[in-house]
Amino acid sequence: MESWRIVISGTESVDRGSIYEAKETDDVEDLLERCGSLASSIKAYVKGKGWMICDMSAGEDGWDIAVRCSEKNSRLFCEDVYRKFIFAINQKLITVSRRFAGHCLPGLYNWEDANRILRSINL
Repeated sequence: MESWRIVISGTESVDRGSIYEAKETDDVEDLLERCGSLASSIKAYVKGKGWMICDMSAGEDGWDIAVRCSEKNSRLFCEDVYRKFIFAINQKLITVSRRFAGHCLPGLYNWEDANRILRSINL
């Protein structure tokens, strides 16, 4: 079960004009890229390590990237992020939080995932 949600939040913001553009295109990934190099490098690092990003947001007050994982993996993920980005954490550019988020089946993030899982079960 993926019961934990790890959220990496950054202080870099995006300008109001970019927010309006993103609303028109519904492109959160582009909006996160506009927050700066730290947000981009953390997103690339998370994806490069094989973790699945379940949520992202960005705005005038900062940005965040969220990952869902199991108990064991949540601890490993946090340790990994702390080791890699300790300078940014110490400079208060990012925070990392680990929260219980309720039980979720691995790989169940949206309606398409639910359909895929249900089709694979022979009832």
